[in-house]
Amino acid sequence: MLKDLADILDTTTDYLLGLTNKLAIENNNEKEMMEFFSNPKLNLFFKEMAESPEEQMEELQELGENVKKRELHKK
Repeated sequence: MLKDLADILDTTTDYLLGLTNKLAIENNNEKEMMEFFSNPKLNLFFKEMAESPEEQMEELQELGENVKKRELHKK
């Protein structure tokens, strides 16, 4: 019954029992996003990109869009 209640409230049984302060279960999208942004290589890339001149940022954005399109065409 406790598990059913936790499912209905979208939380954990540990939260309901007072064993944690974490209210909600992380969904897969949030977990994937956190893993993505915690990648040190990507952090360095985004830091360098943010410090780039506007023209270079536009080129990087265009490059990213082209890579994404190429991947879509492979499928």
